[in-house]
Amino acid sequence: MDRLKDCLVIDTEVEFLLLYKDQLLFSKVEKFLRSQGLLLHKVNSLVSRTVKALQVSNNFFTCLS
Repeated sequence: MDRLKDCLVIDTEVEFLLLYKDQLLFSKVEKFLRSQGLLLHKVNSLVSRTVKALQVSNNFFTCLS
């Protein structure tokens, strides 16, 4: 944790939906980094995928908002 006090930027990839066992989701990662004095600056290249119940034309990459 001491290394974070000297951090200027963290470039990381996080998920909004659970994909892996015991993974931390965006909200927990962002909350932790905020507690360490860091701010979210930018969200790059959002790629949307639907959950099976919301798929259109049986296409995993068709996005519903």
